[in-house]
Amino acid sequence: MSPSPNGASTRLRSCARADKHQPAMIRGSDPGQEQSGTRVLQPFGLIPHVGAAVLLDEIRDTGQGDRLSATVLVRPGTAFSSADGSLPGWVGVEILAQLVAAFATLASSEPAGPARVGLLTGVRMYRCRPDNFSPGTLLEAGIVEAMTDGSGIGVFDGTLTSAGEVVAEGILTAYRLDDPEAFLRGVLS
Repeated sequence: MSPSPNGASTRLRSCARADKHQPAMIRGSDPGQEQSGTRVLQPFGLIPHVGAAVLLDEIRDTGQGDRLSATVLVRPGTAFSSADGSLPGWVGVEILAQLVAAFATLASSEPAGPARVGLLTGVRMYRCRPDNFSPGTLLEAGIVEAMTDGSGIGVFDGTLTSAGEVVAEGILTAYRLDDPEAFLRGVLS
Protein backbone atom coordinates (compact mmCIF):
# COMPACT_ATOMS: atom_id res chain seq x y z
CA MET A 1 0.00 0.00 0.00
CA SER A 2 1.16 3.52 -0.71
CA PRO A 3 0.70 5.93 2.14
CA SER A 4 -1.28 9.06 1.40
CA PRO A 5 -0.12 12.44 2.73
CA ASN A 6 -2.05 11.82 5.95
CA GLY A 7 -0.40 8.40 6.45
CA ALA A 8 -3.45 6.33 5.55
CA SER A 9 -3.24 3.62 2.91
CA THR A 10 -4.32 4.61 -0.57
CA ARG A 11 -7.60 2.93 -1.53
CA LEU A 12 -9.72 4.01 -4.46
CA ARG A 13 -13.45 3.46 -4.83
CA SER A 14 -14.78 1.37 -7.67
CA CYS A 15 -17.11 2.79 -10.31
CA ALA A 16 -19.00 0.99 -13.04
CA ARG A 17 -17.56 1.25 -16.54
CA ALA A 18 -19.15 3.94 -18.67
CA ASP A 19 -19.76 3.66 -22.38
CA LYS A 20 -16.64 5.50 -23.56
CA HIS A 21 -17.96 5.86 -27.05
CA GLN A 22 -20.62 8.38 -26.04
CA PRO A 23 -19.47 11.95 -26.62
CA ALA A 24 -18.95 14.08 -23.55
CA MET A 25 -21.53 16.78 -22.97
CA ILE A 26 -19.30 19.41 -21.35
CA ARG A 27 -15.57 18.75 -21.07
CA GLY A 28 -16.19 15.11 -20.27
CA SER A 29 -18.84 15.61 -17.61
CA ASP A 30 -21.65 13.12 -17.26
CA PRO A 31 -24.61 14.91 -15.66
CA GLY A 32 -26.24 13.16 -12.76
CA GLN A 33 -23.22 11.05 -11.89
CA GLU A 34 -21.94 13.11 -9.00
CA GLN A 35 -21.33 11.11 -5.85
CA SER A 36 -20.71 12.91 -2.57
CA GLY A 37 -18.94 15.84 -4.21
CA THR A 38 -17.12 13.71 -6.80
CA ARG A 39 -17.57 14.58 -10.47
CA VAL A 40 -17.56 11.54 -12.76
CA LEU A 41 -16.07 12.52 -16.12
CA GLN A 42 -15.49 10.80 -19.44
CA PRO A 43 -11.90 10.87 -20.75
CA PHE A 44 -12.69 12.19 -24.23
CA GLY A 45 -11.80 15.87 -24.38
CA LEU A 46 -9.69 15.61 -21.23
CA ILE A 47 -6.81 13.62 -22.74
CA PRO A 48 -5.21 14.03 -26.16
CA HIS A 49 -5.92 10.40 -27.12
CA VAL A 50 -8.61 8.97 -29.39
CA GLY A 51 -10.08 5.59 -30.26
CA ALA A 52 -8.23 2.47 -29.17
CA ALA A 53 -5.46 4.53 -27.53
CA VAL A 54 -7.83 5.60 -24.71
CA LEU A 55 -7.46 3.32 -21.70
CA LEU A 56 -9.38 5.29 -19.04
CA ASP A 57 -13.09 4.50 -18.66
CA GLU A 58 -14.18 7.07 -16.06
CA ILE A 59 -12.32 9.87 -14.35
CA ARG A 60 -13.32 10.96 -10.86
CA ASP A 61 -12.56 14.50 -9.70
CA THR A 62 -13.11 14.96 -5.97
CA GLY A 63 -12.27 18.65 -6.15
CA GLN A 64 -9.23 18.21 -3.91
CA GLY A 65 -7.02 19.91 -6.50
CA ASP A 66 -3.88 17.79 -6.12
CA ARG A 67 -5.32 14.37 -7.02
CA LEU A 68 -7.42 12.55 -9.56
CA SER A 69 -8.61 8.97 -9.95
CA ALA A 70 -10.00 6.79 -12.72
CA THR A 71 -11.25 3.32 -13.52
CA VAL A 72 -9.95 1.06 -16.26
CA LEU A 73 -11.67 -2.15 -17.29
CA VAL A 74 -9.06 -4.35 -18.97
CA ARG A 75 -10.47 -5.41 -22.33
CA PRO A 76 -9.29 -6.60 -25.73
CA GLY A 77 -9.08 -4.21 -28.64
CA THR A 78 -7.06 -1.36 -27.17
CA ALA A 79 -3.89 -0.14 -28.82
CA PHE A 80 -1.98 -1.79 -25.95
CA SER A 81 -3.83 -5.14 -25.67
CA SER A 82 -1.99 -8.42 -26.11
CA ALA A 83 -3.43 -11.08 -28.42
CA ASP A 84 -5.26 -12.66 -25.45
CA GLY A 85 -6.88 -9.31 -24.51
CA SER A 86 -4.69 -8.72 -21.47
CA LEU A 87 -2.61 -5.61 -20.84
CA PRO A 88 1.12 -6.01 -20.18
CA GLY A 89 2.16 -4.71 -16.76
CA TRP A 90 4.21 -1.89 -18.28
CA VAL A 91 0.98 -0.39 -19.67
CA GLY A 92 0.27 0.73 -16.10
CA VAL A 93 2.64 3.62 -16.81
CA GLU A 94 0.47 4.66 -19.79
CA ILE A 95 -2.69 4.44 -17.67
CA LEU A 96 -1.15 6.76 -15.08
CA ALA A 97 0.20 9.09 -17.80
CA GLN A 98 -3.30 9.43 -19.30
CA LEU A 99 -4.58 10.36 -15.86
CA VAL A 100 -1.81 12.98 -15.54
CA ALA A 101 -2.94 14.40 -18.91
CA ALA A 102 -6.53 14.66 -17.64
CA PHE A 103 -5.23 16.34 -14.46
CA ALA A 104 -3.33 18.92 -16.54
CA THR A 105 -6.41 19.69 -18.63
CA LEU A 106 -8.66 20.11 -15.59
CA ALA A 107 -6.05 22.26 -13.83
CA SER A 108 -5.32 24.46 -16.85
CA SER A 109 -6.22 28.12 -16.94
CA GLU A 110 -8.34 27.33 -20.04
CA PRO A 111 -10.27 24.19 -19.00
CA ALA A 112 -12.81 24.72 -21.78
CA GLY A 113 -10.05 24.50 -24.41
CA PRO A 114 -8.57 21.41 -26.02
CA ALA A 115 -7.00 18.60 -23.99
CA ARG A 116 -3.53 19.52 -22.76
CA VAL A 117 -0.59 17.89 -24.50
CA GLY A 118 2.43 17.00 -22.44
CA LEU A 119 5.53 14.86 -22.42
CA LEU A 120 6.20 12.03 -20.02
CA THR A 121 9.82 12.81 -19.22
CA GLY A 122 10.52 10.18 -16.60
CA VAL A 123 9.25 7.24 -14.59
CA ARG A 124 10.93 6.23 -11.35
CA MET A 125 10.45 3.30 -9.03
CA TYR A 126 7.69 1.73 -11.15
CA ARG A 127 6.77 -1.62 -9.65
CA CYS A 128 4.07 -3.86 -11.03
CA ARG A 129 3.18 -7.12 -9.33
CA PRO A 130 1.50 -8.98 -12.22
CA ASP A 131 3.23 -9.38 -15.57
CA ASN A 132 -0.17 -8.88 -17.24
CA PHE A 133 -3.57 -7.52 -16.27
CA SER A 134 -6.17 -10.11 -17.30
CA PRO A 135 -9.22 -9.20 -19.39
CA GLY A 136 -12.15 -8.26 -17.17
CA THR A 137 -9.92 -6.91 -14.37
CA LEU A 138 -11.13 -3.59 -12.97
CA LEU A 139 -8.18 -1.32 -12.18
CA GLU A 140 -8.45 1.79 -10.04
CA ALA A 141 -5.85 4.41 -10.98
CA GLY A 142 -4.92 7.32 -8.76
CA ILE A 143 -2.41 10.15 -8.99
CA VAL A 144 -1.35 12.79 -6.50
CA GLU A 145 0.65 15.82 -7.60
CA ALA A 146 3.73 15.67 -5.39
CA MET A 147 5.48 18.71 -6.83
CA THR A 148 5.23 21.35 -9.55
CA ASP A 149 7.82 23.98 -10.35
CA GLY A 150 5.65 26.54 -12.13
CA SER A 151 7.43 26.08 -15.49
CA GLY A 152 5.32 23.13 -16.60
CA ILE A 153 7.22 20.32 -14.83
CA GLY A 154 5.13 18.19 -12.48
CA VAL A 155 5.88 15.10 -10.41
CA PHE A 156 3.07 12.68 -9.63
CA ASP A 157 2.82 9.67 -7.33
CA GLY A 158 0.72 7.07 -9.15
CA THR A 159 -0.98 3.90 -7.95
CA LEU A 160 -3.02 1.15 -9.59
CA THR A 161 -5.18 -1.06 -7.40
CA SER A 162 -7.33 -4.08 -8.13
CA ALA A 163 -9.79 -5.53 -5.63
CA GLY A 164 -8.39 -3.17 -2.98
CA GLU A 165 -4.77 -4.31 -3.41
CA VAL A 166 -1.97 -2.21 -4.88
CA VAL A 167 -0.83 -3.93 -8.09
CA ALA A 168 1.42 -1.18 -9.51
CA GLU A 169 2.91 2.10 -8.38
CA GLY A 170 5.50 4.59 -9.50
CA ILE A 171 6.54 8.22 -9.76
CA LEU A 172 5.92 10.04 -13.06
CA THR A 173 7.52 13.29 -14.18
CA ALA A 174 5.73 15.19 -16.93
CA TYR A 175 6.24 18.43 -18.81
CA ARG A 176 3.17 20.42 -19.87
CA LEU A 177 3.60 22.05 -23.27
CA ASP A 178 2.04 25.49 -23.66
CA ASP A 179 2.45 25.38 -27.45
CA PRO A 180 2.95 21.79 -28.74
CA GLU A 181 3.23 22.89 -32.40
CA ALA A 182 6.02 25.38 -31.64
CA PHE A 183 7.81 22.76 -29.54
CA LEU A 184 7.65 20.19 -32.36
CA ARG A 185 8.80 22.75 -34.94
CA GLY A 186 11.83 23.47 -32.76
CA VAL A 187 12.63 19.77 -32.29
CA LEU A 188 12.19 18.86 -35.95
CA SER A 189 14.08 21.84 -37.41
